[in-house]
Amino acid sequence: MSREQMERDFSELYVGQNPKKLAREYEKKKKKEMFLLLLASIFIIGLCVFNDWQNSQLEENNKILRGEYGSGKQEISLQMKTKEEEWKDIGVVLHPKEYSKQELEEMFLSACKLLSDRIQKENETLEQVSTELDLISQIEEFPFSMTWKSSKEEILNSNGELMVSDKDLEEDVELTVTFQYEDWEREYSFPVHVTVKANQDFTYYLEKDLKEQEEKTRQNEQFILPDTFQGEGMQWRYPPGNSSIVLGILFFIMLPFISGQKDREIHNQTKLRKQQLQESFPEFISKLILLLETGMSIQGAFFQIAGDYQKKKGDKKHYLSEELQYICRQMKNGLGEKEAYELLGKRCSLASYKKLSGLLVQHLQKGGNSILETLRKESEKEAEERRRQLQKKGEEMGTKLLFPMIIMLGIVMVFIMVPALFSFQM
Repeated sequence: MSREQMERDFSELYVGQNPKKLAREYEKKKKKEMFLLLLASIFIIGLCVFNDWQNSQLEENNKILRGEYGSGKQEISLQMKTKEEEWKDIGVVLHPKEYSKQELEEMFLSACKLLSDRIQKENETLEQVSTELDLISQIEEFPFSMTWKSSKEEILNSNGELMVSDKDLEEDVELTVTFQYEDWEREYSFPVHVTVKANQDFTYYLEKDLKEQEEKTRQNEQFILPDTFQGEGMQWRYPPGNSSIVLGILFFIMLPFISGQKDREIHNQTKLRKQQLQESFPEFISKLILLLETGMSIQGAFFQIAGDYQKKKGDKKHYLSEELQYICRQMKNGLGEKEAYELLGKRCSLASYKKLSGLLVQHLQKGGNSILETLRKESEKEAEERRRQLQKKGEEMGTKLLFPMIIMLGIVMVFIMVPALFSFQM
């Protein structure tokens, strides 16, 4: 943009200010920002270059670290140059580290020391095994894979499961684990003393009997549970559900939301009250003017309007009727007119009611016959404001209906165009 064009733009945008001065300040600020941006760009580029250079350097003596065992081979891209040649791309395939036999033997001894503690599971020691063992296939600290073999599979199998539970048993079993690492292999054996106490409780034998009865009666449509077992009378039922607990938890979770919803409902009611009071104001002031024209006092007009609202009272809540009846009760109980009209403006808390309250109080204080003319002007203003509000709502409604109308137009176009396209293809 030229300097002249810039000055013309500033003269249009900032009326009464010096466009040349504004253009100079703008150019100075722009140059400063561009300079800072340039410095930031140079810094970022330098940082990236340094980082790339640092990452491209090998360790001392051209070392490249291998991956740990099991990490898989690495395909590494390198560059090489000699004194006489430029940099050339070189590819190197680097396999993970392989352990020497001496290292494997040392790790084998360390693993054997840890093994008895790792496989015990819920048993305190391997000298008294009464529950299953955890015969692991690998120890994280070591590269070995492990396979197990039991000397008595019918008692303790190679998965660590106890195969006997219906009789007392004490037996020595030898477990043998084979450590493997590629072509290297070692075995380690250790004794395990299995101690099993037979399940002699009532439930164990009842479940066993039920299983046998179920197998015998599978051709029957029904399975009948016994009333007695081993001389004991029994009652049966399905396990009670947790619905009450779930409902309780849901209640406590929903409690804040319910409380918030209640607050919102109250807030919505206050909004509805203000809206209804505003909508009722034109009718109220029209009735007040009509009664005053007949020669009735302002207080009498209030009592008359409140009585009319009371007679027409229906199921729907009418907030202005309640306010007028409250004001009239207060005046009957001795409240002065001035205070009553001030109370009406305060309770309704809308600009139209506050203004009416002020006009009535002013009339009581100063007197005169101008109150009717003032109220008529106020009624005309309120009617005009009401028309503007209705027009605004109508425009908003038209805007909201625009999108659905576009969708409907698209649907109609689809219904018209699709049959036409099919007819052309035929």
